[in-house]
Amino acid sequence: MMIQYYGHHYFKQYIGYKMWALCGNNGYCYNFDLYCGKEVVDAASTVVLSKETLGTGVVKKMLQPVTDPKSHIHFCP
Repeated sequence: MMIQYYGHHYFKQYIGYKMWALCGNNGYCYNFDLYCGKEVVDAASTVVLSKETLGTGVVKKMLQPVTDPKSHIHFCP
């Protein structure tokens, strides 16, 4: 979804915000992310740039909490 906004913000992208959301068919939001443009990597950084597309990276990032069994919290009455 795109969020229209005309105020001042510090993000590098000026065409609006891109909000990615992983939601179930019951409407519950499991994970969401606000896309702010490409990540900036400087020479001192140890971050390895992947060659995957933006869509592939978003899907992997969105599914991480769902596929990681340690991240589930169960409440029993």
